[in-house]
Amino acid sequence: ADLGCEGQAGSLPGLRCHEDSPAVSEAFFHGLREAMSKHQRLLWIARSAQGLIGTVQLELAASDTLRQCGTVSTLVVDTAARRQGVAKQLMRELENTAFSLRRGLLSLDI
Repeated sequence: ADLGCEGQAGSLPGLRCHEDSPAVSEAFFHGLREAMSKHQRLLWIARSAQGLIGTVQLELAASDTLRQCGTVSTLVVDTAARRQGVAKQLMRELENTAFSLRRGLLSLDI
């Protein structure tokens, strides 16, 4: 899918909207595996019959003093899927999971 970004092009670390080849975007997401396997980062994806239409991530603070914190990053929605509530659904799922993990203080990585 042709992914577009919520916000300014180029503002997402490792992902340049509309400029990346599919291989570069795929490599970016594969680079998340280690943090995900260590439960340091959670990833949600939204799919349609056509494939991937959106994604968002939650980075979980690892230090004991920041156990109640999480950082929201890389909210991306396919340009063809915009204005259909995809980002809202992704954020709702992220917030529900953060709440269940007792991560009540969320910040936005921009």
